[in-house]
Amino acid sequence: GNSGTDTLIINYTTKLSTVTLITPVNNSTGVSLSPTLIWSSVTGADKYRLEVNTKLDCTGTVIYDQDTVSSVSKQIGGLSDNTKYYWRVTALNSTGNSSDTSSTFNFTSGTATGLEALKNIIPDRYSLIQNYPNPFNPSTTIRYGLPSESFVTIKIYNLLGQEINKLVHKIESAGYHEITFNSKKLASGIYFYIIIAKSADGKKDFITTKKLILMK
Repeated sequence: GNSGTDTLIINYTTKLSTVTLITPVNNSTGVSLSPTLIWSSVTGADKYRLEVNTKLDCTGTVIYDQDTVSSVSKQIGGLSDNTKYYWRVTALNSTGNSSDTSSTFNFTSGTATGLEALKNIIPDRYSLIQNYPNPFNPSTTIRYGLPSESFVTIKIYNLLGQEINKLVHKIESAGYHEITFNSKKLASGIYFYIIIAKSADGKKDFITTKKLILMK
């Protein structure tokens, strides 16, 4: 039974297969600023090196470079909007073998959907945006838009209609705003948040309510 041993030796000295990149597909545009990169699994590999860089030859700004990724996908963050990124993956195993580096894919990120992207925009009407995340624990972000300078009050109520918290109570400029609500003292359950905005010229009142869910 020497043949079995021989096969093992061959396996250990054989290069691992090259990884195939799956998504984002090459030349993608409008990609999320915290995308999940996915590639094919390679037999015999127990970890992967993922490199994400601003230059094709990976000599630019390192966005991610770790050789300890144990799955075939990795969510990365910290990307700038409307920027081209390059990524490649190498398969590795604990005996020190590696594959050839995969081909390099590129993708271009989209525009930030956060407050940054909205900071120069004046909305044409009042809005109260659903809190995110929801359900949440312990904190959640509430975003709202004001078409003109307004006196804004935002309150949190429980299901019995009792006021739990007054988050905002002041004059705010036109534009998008956000506030973080921290619920560490509250029990799990359903709560409501209400915005009351009165335009500075007294011509417009806006009142609306949305539901938020605390799960501890």
